[in-house]
Amino acid sequence: MERRGITVTDCEGALRAIALGVCDYLVESTGCPGHATHLPLEGSIVAVIEDMVKEGLSHHALAPGFDASFMAATVAWAIYGAARRWFQTSNRIPAEEMASKIEAMVTPVLLSGQL
Repeated sequence: MERRGITVTDCEGALRAIALGVCDYLVESTGCPGHATHLPLEGSIVAVIEDMVKEGLSHHALAPGFDASFMAATVAWAIYGAARRWFQTSNRIPAEEMASKIEAMVTPVLLSGQL
């Protein structure tokens, strides 16, 4: 996100920015798409995404029965899983386009837990 000059000052576009950062990380961190299934830092990547989502959720009221930690874990794995699948796909679409698709898929999950 820093390399692309992306900053997040509010929730608008935050998911897209995070997804784009994950896509970029996968491209830059592994030389071959087949290696993405064996990333030793996969858990660390997801933990960073979870922390970012938790930070964002701290600014919103959650509906009764929704836990910020579970919501953040769900969103983080959804973002990472979609980005990883994108990375493993031959003839993949541009990262920016995939980030928008991930945002569209994950936004309803986040909205389901907000008041």
